[in-house]
Amino acid sequence: MKVLLIVLFAVFISADTQAQSLVVNYFDNDIYPQSIVYYPAKKQFLVGSMKRGQIGAVNEKGEYTILLKDSLLIATSGLKISGNKLYALTGDLGYSANSSEKSKYNVARLVTIDLLTNKITSVLNLDTLFKGRHFVNDLAIDNGGNIYITDTYSPVIYKVQPNGKASVWVNSEQFSSEGRNLNGIVYHKNGFLLVAAKSGQLYKIDTKDSSNITEVEIEGDFKGVNGLQFTPNHLLVMSQAEGYNQVHILNSNNSWETARLLRTDNYKYIYPNRAETVGNKIYIVDSNLDELNKTGGHSNSFSVRVIDLQKRMMKKNRKTEEDVVVGPIQRKRDRNKGAKNQNLFSCPPGEGKIFETIKKSQSY
Repeated sequence: MKVLLIVLFAVFISADTQAQSLVVNYFDNDIYPQSIVYYPAKKQFLVGSMKRGQIGAVNEKGEYTILLKDSLLIATSGLKISGNKLYALTGDLGYSANSSEKSKYNVARLVTIDLLTNKITSVLNLDTLFKGRHFVNDLAIDNGGNIYITDTYSPVIYKVQPNGKASVWVNSEQFSSEGRNLNGIVYHKNGFLLVAAKSGQLYKIDTKDSSNITEVEIEGDFKGVNGLQFTPNHLLVMSQAEGYNQVHILNSNNSWETARLLRTDNYKYIYPNRAETVGNKIYIVDSNLDELNKTGGHSNSFSVRVIDLQKRMMKKNRKTEEDVVVGPIQRKRDRNKGAKNQNLFSCPPGEGKIFETIKKSQSY
């Protein structure tokens, strides 16, 4: 199935700086994707579905097609690609077409999909490892191929080794909550994980010592923190949903003992979730999940916001830092160009209002 898209865009301009962003709306019923990943072999993005429990692909032109549909995929949440393997998390919050009273809050699966054949090659049930309610939310892969998985309704992080052996890697009272808690997780090249909690905390965990858990000190209120993703130079992209509906970019100069907020994107997100980085561009999926959480919902579209970090003009007479001015996106339809001529990776010019000045610096 190919789906019509509309490209909406803005460019943020000042006398000294320039950056570009765009939004792509994909029209198809009840997708509600929570995650987005890029598959370079086919130059396409893959997205899950909280309502249909399927995996979809979006090509460079913004055309959406179903990659895999299977009853094992009740509600697909976190996605990660390693080579030609897609790792997909699936559980049941009661909203999916494949939901049942038996599976609701009881299923926690890691599904491996061969992207050369688009077939499931393995299914690992994690819900047997810990007694309680479950919804596996996000995953990260370290340099050794180990997979770390958060569980939103249980205070645990699972670890799956390359040989397929699974275990409860972390079980901590710090992650206990009456409702939802653990969410996004991301691996840092220096051998630690950052994990987001819905209550607003960001935790650092040493992969060599799972008992070494510290809270990253950040000024600000980040309740409802959702997805985490590093840029190539290890700035942290952090989405914040549940009424806040913002995307933040942070950095650290002390290996994430503390962090500093560099930028907040106040585009009118509906429910920003996971982000993917391709080169210097950040792709953020915005899928209206709040509507699904509250009412079971019916949405005919989802969006991907693209932030280009490279397309800015360096301020004169600055050698070590640059001032970066960003602004809210202004929604505009390009009525003169057809969908077939649009490219997901392009950033056409428009106009934006300046609202905030920040400084960019090195992160570690």
